[in-house]
Amino acid sequence: MSKRVIMEMSEKQARTVLVALEEYFRLRMGQASTSGLADDLAFSTYDRAKDDSGKGFDLAIQRRDHINHLLTAMFRIAWPIYGSPEEKTDAVLISGDIWSQLRWDLSSKEPYVTTPFQLGPEKMPIITILQEEEPNVKKTNKKR
Repeated sequence: MSKRVIMEMSEKQARTVLVALEEYFRLRMGQASTSGLADDLAFSTYDRAKDDSGKGFDLAIQRRDHINHLLTAMFRIAWPIYGSPEEKTDAVLISGDIWSQLRWDLSSKEPYVTTPFQLGPEKMPIITILQEEEPNVKKTNKKR
């Protein structure tokens, strides 16, 4: 017996899920350099307001590059021939599908956003974006 799972979340929660899915499937596919992980780690302590000289930014860039280098080396150890797995697991492919559909549905569907693409064996998820109604505000007509 299969189950359907329906989740309701805020847009902020959905965007957080989007980031988490992208990190997961990119790392599991050996795409460290296209992941935001290195940037997030390297810039976690960077404070633009306190960096008058730009040296802190330069240091964060160096840290990011070192982290990407280490991630790439890790992938070469894990998958010595290609630097990424030859066979992708269903979980990785399905996470890519959910990410792709969620990214599309949260976007304004402008041409620069890639339309959803399917990688995994499951049907693409159905995502419905609900616009919350503004509370009725009683309008007053003021006469001058």
